[in-house]
Amino acid sequence: MENRLINKNRLDYIYTVNSNGVKKSIETWNLTIPLHDNDGNPFNQEIIDSILEEISLNYPGFTIVNNIGYWKNLGKKYLDNNLQLIIDTFPFSQ
Repeated sequence: MENRLINKNRLDYIYTVNSNGVKKSIETWNLTIPLHDNDGNPFNQEIIDSILEEISLNYPGFTIVNNIGYWKNLGKKYLDNNLQLIIDTFPFSQ
């Protein structure tokens, strides 16, 4: 007999528990949101907030990590301040 944790909004399951163990039916996506453009000008916080709000309307939750991207081009070093979103979602195949 299987027990399912139901997401009532989608009627899909996240975990299935059976005699073999637990099956996780979820995908993890990573999304990077830059906090400034290529010239170093910061993006408007309202735009970033609206992106986060839109994502929250479509997914039950996500984790935000501040990170720094490091890269070189033509001998010049660049550091980019970013937000990394870690989003758990249902696979498209279900």
